[in-house]
Amino acid sequence: MAFAVPGPPGPGVERSTTQEARLLATLTERLPDDWLVYHHAALTGRPPAFVVIAPELGVALLEARQGAADALDPGTPAGVLARRVVTHPLARALADLTPLGDDAVRQVVLLPGVRRADLAAPQPAGRTLADALGAADCLVADDLEGDLGAALARLFPARRATPLTAAEVDAVRALVFPELRVQWAGRDVVLDREQDRLAHLPPEGHHLVRGGAGAGKTVTLLARARFLRAQRPGWRILLLVFNRVAADLLREALEPDERLEVLHFHTWCWRSLERAGIPIPPTGGLAERAKYWSEVIPALMVGALRGNRLTTRFDAILVDDAHDFPASWLAVVAHALNPQAQSLMLACDPWQTPPGWEAGLAAAGLRPPLRHELRANHRLHRQIVVAAEALVRRGTLGAPGPPAPAPAPAAASTLGLKGGFAPDVRRFRSAEEERQQAAAWIRQKLHGQAAPASILVLGLLRPDMVELETWLEDMGIVSRLVGGRSIPGVVRLSTIHGARGLEADFVLLLQAHQLEELRPAEARHLLYTAMTRARLQLSVYSHRPSALLDELDELVNPSTVVPWAPPRRRAPAPAPSGLIR
Repeated sequence: MAFAVPGPPGPGVERSTTQEARLLATLTERLPDDWLVYHHAALTGRPPAFVVIAPELGVALLEARQGAADALDPGTPAGVLARRVVTHPLARALADLTPLGDDAVRQVVLLPGVRRADLAAPQPAGRTLADALGAADCLVADDLEGDLGAALARLFPARRATPLTAAEVDAVRALVFPELRVQWAGRDVVLDREQDRLAHLPPEGHHLVRGGAGAGKTVTLLARARFLRAQRPGWRILLLVFNRVAADLLREALEPDERLEVLHFHTWCWRSLERAGIPIPPTGGLAERAKYWSEVIPALMVGALRGNRLTTRFDAILVDDAHDFPASWLAVVAHALNPQAQSLMLACDPWQTPPGWEAGLAAAGLRPPLRHELRANHRLHRQIVVAAEALVRRGTLGAPGPPAPAPAPAAASTLGLKGGFAPDVRRFRSAEEERQQAAAWIRQKLHGQAAPASILVLGLLRPDMVELETWLEDMGIVSRLVGGRSIPGVVRLSTIHGARGLEADFVLLLQAHQLEELRPAEARHLLYTAMTRARLQLSVYSHRPSALLDELDELVNPSTVVPWAPPRRRAPAPAPSGLIR
């Protein structure tokens, strides 16, 4: 069975019975597993009806005709094809701008209402359908009912000497659907086919996308926003995130559009209330701040939306890191959604989703969404994924015990990319020793030709990171405490809370023992956030005892966990001398 986009309708969704929908089902069922079938007309509003990518053949552009009467133009004496098959601009672009070449791009007429025997039957114009078709490639009902893959292969001059690689297939997909190629975290990213299918879901409907860190939830929402903007140009679209850094990054990745807003929750609420002239109560002291944003502001927003004092409602709302949105925030989202359009996509990380969060969607006023899973990990290496997810799982299950098994596929992403380094967990004798080692670690990366922006240093407290920026400058290392907007040529510093949306090849977490001062569940989730920013190498430093970091060390260095050799993190590391990995 081929991989189809859009995919099959979800539970409770009525399947379309149009001719093209039936043809999509036939193509999907009868073509090989490694082929891709796109309902191009449904996704773009333009011909051809279907695009089929066959790695061993090339690309077929399929246009559908109902039957002989639809295929022939009876008003012409020659009996030629109606809407004559001419070289499609997409066919020309695929041949010229991808590795395919002319022979690997075919335009095909689908005639599901015509039998092969009908091709020789005389037509009103006096010629047969076969004469009218001439050299045009076609597939008839017999082909659709038989070995469809073989029938389509016969239309290509030859099979490719080597099948299209995954990168070449991506180039084809991104040329046909430009929204699939996004610039994210300094990289050119093409969505994988599961992300592709989610981005191209029908515009209307409620969807919940679940995937661990690195599974591509954010780039899926980026592509989804582009798709909705093209499909529904009159819609107002809101892309909502948890923090300002992520909003800045997403805004930078999207082309400016007055009908597409990218905001984090606090700015959205504040701006909406101010524009409507609604008095905003003062925040009060630090102790009241949590209640202010979890109760006061959401209640004010919901009341204003119910009373139509906020005139702006959105036809589509996309929410990244939705697991960080409590029920009161989701209630604001529900009231801000245009009831006529009802287009909603929530993206959450199952490893960070609070218990009962999904069950609370209905209480927030949202109808049950269709659930989708993203399991492939495109950012993190296996050793980081296993350790980060095991830490969260242990906290969920209770007291730590033996290292937990690998996550079940239904619960999280797959085990991540191969290669990379095991997380380096170290404890030093003093804060100064830890800081000196951090400088040596950064210098080693820079001497190894790593770009400064590929290095990210994290800490729990902002004042500590501000002080670190000054100290590193005194040490001759240019660094900046950054937000979402990239600053070229500098090592990036950030708090863990502000790091959502950031990623880097090399990540160093300093003074990680400070997490012990937080509630255990919060400490585990923040450590998970810090760990999953690292694409290639992760180092975790501290200079005080920490049971949580001892547990992490057990996970990443299990061979040291024996009675006569305690984990190396518990024994302070020797003073730094030279450059250390």
